[in-house]
Amino acid sequence: MRRRVPLLLVLACLLIAGIAAGLLSCGGGGSSNLPAPVDESLITTPAADATIERNRLVTSMPALGRLASGTEFDYVISAELTEELYQCSLRVEYDPAVVEPVDSTFGDAVPAGMVRMARLSSDGLVPCALTALPGGTGIAAGTGELIRIRFRLRGTPDGRAVRLVNDAGFLQLRDRSGQRLSFDLATEEVR
Repeated sequence: MRRRVPLLLVLACLLIAGIAAGLLSCGGGGSSNLPAPVDESLITTPAADATIERNRLVTSMPALGRLASGTEFDYVISAELTEELYQCSLRVEYDPAVVEPVDSTFGDAVPAGMVRMARLSSDGLVPCALTALPGGTGIAAGTGELIRIRFRLRGTPDGRAVRLVNDAGFLQLRDRSGQRLSFDLATEEVR
């Protein structure tokens, strides 16, 4: 007897496989299969006195110079959205001589039905992706946490030990129709 697989299940599996392939291609050095950035002006860093009227990604972490070796800390990426976020891809870069990733959890802003992927490795990159399934719910406009990556401090920080890679080829926010959303970046040091 032959069983029929629902079309939505097949589409979901293909979508997950595509995201997984994209994450694997984001992981190492070398060439990438991703297209060249179309419009670098979509990613900006706001002036200190700018009024936020656009979508905004905010990264936060403690001052590492105040932490003892072996201490675990969280690197948090939050969003302030003026419109629905349907897909997101990003890469967090870290110095493996100074920190090591130990865990990742997706935040309260991410609906339960979204496909979520984060790959912890020792190569200095943590690629992450979120996507709503066809007909599913995206991340609603408002403020909330997207992902929290826990790191362990291994050595003395020399410069920026953890950072969000600001590259239009990898850092993308998209709406339900697949169009890129413009956004600003902000970094906060938690005391």
